[in-house]
Amino acid sequence: CPTAGITLLLALALLLATASQLPGGDSLKEQGDTDPPRCPSPCACSLDDYSEELNVFCSARNLTRLPENIPSNAKALWLDSNNFTLLPAAAFRNLSALDFLDLQSSQLATVEQHAFHGLRNLYHLHLERNRLKHLAPHTFLHTQNLVSLSLNNNYFSKVEEGLFAGLSNLWYLNLGWNSLVVLPDKVFHDLPNLRELILAGNKLPYLQHQLFCSLTELKELDLSGNALKGIKINIFVKLQKLQKLYLNHNQITAIAPRAFIGMKSLRWLDLSHNRLASLFEDTFLGLLSLHVLRLSTNFISSLRPRTFKDLQFLEELQLGHNRIQSLAERTFDGLGQLEVLSLNNNQLQDIKVGAFLGLHNVAVMHLSANCIKVLPDYVFKGVTKLHSLHLDHSCLGRIRANTFSSLSSLRRLFL
Repeated sequence: CPTAGITLLLALALLLATASQLPGGDSLKEQGDTDPPRCPSPCACSLDDYSEELNVFCSARNLTRLPENIPSNAKALWLDSNNFTLLPAAAFRNLSALDFLDLQSSQLATVEQHAFHGLRNLYHLHLERNRLKHLAPHTFLHTQNLVSLSLNNNYFSKVEEGLFAGLSNLWYLNLGWNSLVVLPDKVFHDLPNLRELILAGNKLPYLQHQLFCSLTELKELDLSGNALKGIKINIFVKLQKLQKLYLNHNQITAIAPRAFIGMKSLRWLDLSHNRLASLFEDTFLGLLSLHVLRLSTNFISSLRPRTFKDLQFLEELQLGHNRIQSLAERTFDGLGQLEVLSLNNNQLQDIKVGAFLGLHNVAVMHLSANCIKVLPDYVFKGVTKLHSLHLDHSCLGRIRANTFSSLSSLRRLFL
């Protein structure tokens, strides 16, 4: 009977359709696929739909040991804010796909020498804000693709030579806010591609001549907040690609003439909050690309003519909170590109006519909080682009008829 045959075919088709569905809704096509890896308890996992990268989040779980059975295909692992204390050898031996590992703020006091064995694809490692005092040489020998390493805010008083062996691809190293007193001469010699080095907030009293010799690719160096007393010649001579140098908040009393020679790419130099009393004609020799120079909050009492003669591209000069008493003629000679000049909170009493000659592009000038009682006629001669002049709290008793002559662009005057 044709009708019976059709009924039988429909029943068979329905049976096949029902059988092709698994309890979880997976099709037969998917049945042969490998089951997705289980997320270790008590962590949370997410799989990026686009990149198919697995992220494992175990942050702030009050863990005292590493979770077991972390999926071997994990790309990023967050273990921060736990209570590990110890990181044993080969702790991550099965996680060869991992490229990001965060262990910050986890109470780590000990990292065994081969703890990172197997992490050959790791790019970013966070070990900051722990209780680390010591790491053995070759600790990172198994992470040769590492690009960034954060060791800041620990308790290191010294760093062993050979600690960074194998890290020839490292771009970023943060050793800031530890208790470092001295660094081995060749501690950075294994880092030829380093771009940014942070040593801020330590207790370094001096810098050795060989310390930075191999860092020829370095772009940024932060030495702020140490105990440096002076800057000798040839310390930075090999840093020809350096663009930013932070030396602020130290105890620097003197800078050797020609101390910055060779730093032809430097754009930003911060020497504020030190104990500098004087500057010399050759102090800034060679800084042909400098755009920002900060010398505020020092003990500078006078400025020699031609001190800034080589800084032809300087755009900002900060000299506030010093002890400068007078400005001689052509004090700022050579600063034709300067746009901002700050001399506030000094002890300025006498400004000679011609002191600001050559400042063709200065737009903002801060002279507030000084002891200027009289400003000579034409004292601002040549400063034709000045549009904001701060003279408030400067004891200014009277203004002469031609004091502000030639300031055709002036828009704001603070008295």
